[in-house]
Amino acid sequence: MGTPSISASNAFTWTKYDTYESLEGEGLSLGSSAAKFGGELILPMSGEFDVDGFSLSRGKGWPRWGDVHVTASMTKTKWNFNIYEVAEKFKNSWKSFWNRERN
Repeated sequence: MGTPSISASNAFTWTKYDTYESLEGEGLSLGSSAAKFGGELILPMSGEFDVDGFSLSRGKGWPRWGDVHVTASMTKTKWNFNIYEVAEKFKNSWKSFWNRERN
């Protein structure tokens, strides 16, 4: 049992997998944070120490002196979108609107 903590941060996550579907299922991460920075290794639940990826973060949290933690998780995709497809649709809608207003 550890000290309660809370934080908010921006994170960069890298994984060796090509698609987000490969990250679904059980997962394990081992990490640490101190002051404004944190990091985690993403490990498979198989028990083998084969790093699947890592995450680096910067933010604010309490307590300030940091922590070391292990997290077990279950990942399931509820919905997804491609940011490039969304941007393209927005751009096309904006062009259509702009051309209609000028005519």
